[in-house]
Amino acid sequence: MNKLQNNLVSYKKNLSRPTDYHFRLFKQIFVGHPTDHIVSDRPGRWTEKKNPPSDQRILDHLNKKIWGGSRYLEDTRFSTLDFDHNSLKDVLRTRSIIGATPANSMLCTSVRPGRFHMHLPLSINDPLVLISFLQSVFKPLTRRGLFECYPQAKQGIRWPFGKDQIPLDKGCRNLVRWEDQLDYFCNLEIYPLDGPFYDQLELNLGPDTPGAHHHSHVTPVSIDLPSRTKPHRKIFRPGDEEALDLIRNELPGPSTRDNSQFILFNYQFRHGMSLDESKLFVSEFIRDHNKGYSKDYRRSPDFVMKHISGQAERVDNFYKKRGILPADIYCSEHEFLTETYISFALDHCDHKWPVFKLNAKIIAYFSSRKHRELVRIPSKLLKKWSGKDFYIKHINTFLTHDAGKRGSGYSPKYYSKYLMLNLPDSNEDDAIHFNGRLAKTGEEAITALYTPAEARQLLKDKGFQKRNANIIIQRIYDRGGNKSGTHYTSGAGAR
Repeated sequence: MNKLQNNLVSYKKNLSRPTDYHFRLFKQIFVGHPTDHIVSDRPGRWTEKKNPPSDQRILDHLNKKIWGGSRYLEDTRFSTLDFDHNSLKDVLRTRSIIGATPANSMLCTSVRPGRFHMHLPLSINDPLVLISFLQSVFKPLTRRGLFECYPQAKQGIRWPFGKDQIPLDKGCRNLVRWEDQLDYFCNLEIYPLDGPFYDQLELNLGPDTPGAHHHSHVTPVSIDLPSRTKPHRKIFRPGDEEALDLIRNELPGPSTRDNSQFILFNYQFRHGMSLDESKLFVSEFIRDHNKGYSKDYRRSPDFVMKHISGQAERVDNFYKKRGILPADIYCSEHEFLTETYISFALDHCDHKWPVFKLNAKIIAYFSSRKHRELVRIPSKLLKKWSGKDFYIKHINTFLTHDAGKRGSGYSPKYYSKYLMLNLPDSNEDDAIHFNGRLAKTGEEAITALYTPAEARQLLKDKGFQKRNANIIIQRIYDRGGNKSGTHYTSGAGAR
């Protein structure tokens, strides 16, 4: 055997030999620490093994020799949604209902035809998710038979990336090696468990047929969660892109009028249109752009107009009863900082730069949500902004001297403590802009608003020691801030 053949044999061996890193990562996410496991050599025939799986058994699964899986007792880092006897179209529709996308989920075939598995990353390195909470999130949909949610307490589930488990999403459909599939999964965004999810039957709202207002079987409406769950988090809503595509291309076909009206009413609500304006817009759209597809309109235009009016009022009442405002839908896009807010953050940071940075992030988050009765900031965001070991200390520093108040009531995985601030008057017209967008961090705001000399003097005036002020300013301006000595404008003229 020549040298080239030897290299080829060695290369093929290495292809089937997992790196220690990938194998440890797979075990950490998908195997966990089970007391027993399940194994199968043919579809539908599983054998329980009353011992933890060996490394060789896990490798046999990954090398597509057998199927293996774990039994999970309390917590998990992932979820697998099991779709049986569903078309791919139905699976994709359900995927949109639960807010899953190719960016935060991985859709694969299952062992048998017409079955699919959707893998959701819930935690890679962070604390694990309780299985009981995971099941409660999806319960409104699993009890309708849309899919089964795994892991289940004491119930085994097949590990991913094994035999006949082929990725379907565009970004991973050509990945063959399980290591590459694992890398793809780990690079997905963490799927947000913002449920519980409510389907159309429970809401009694949305597209329906005239005279059957409470029996619709279509895509769920955008909802706001009840008070016991995270407030003002949206689960699913028809996007602007879907509405604009509808407006450009008119009614897409027969039996689509009802759903099209629903999409347009939600689009109108998101953009702050009044109820009367929404009714007029949708009525004119159906009148002028139905393309002859609507049998009801051909038969009785007046009947259709009455139906449009009733549907509009049901959508409007749904949002009003739950206190959902159009501004709630785009809060993250309207977070802003002003010179007044920056001064306020510096006044309450106790001359500590990490505290100021957290203050600025909290103020920006609060700025677009201050219309709410209570603003709740998830602790995971506070930890991200300030570090899990320091965020409570930094918040306490910020809230001294009547800067605000943090509530004590919270429920893990459901809602966070509220945080209300006594901010001075300021609004988005005075917002600071950084590189053509709204500044959302203290560093962006300072480098956009001041020259280095002005920023250095500002910190000194707020009580920072001269040496610390010099180090801070040098660091933030050298890291991509405004080095030229000129500063950006702020306010409406900078948009």
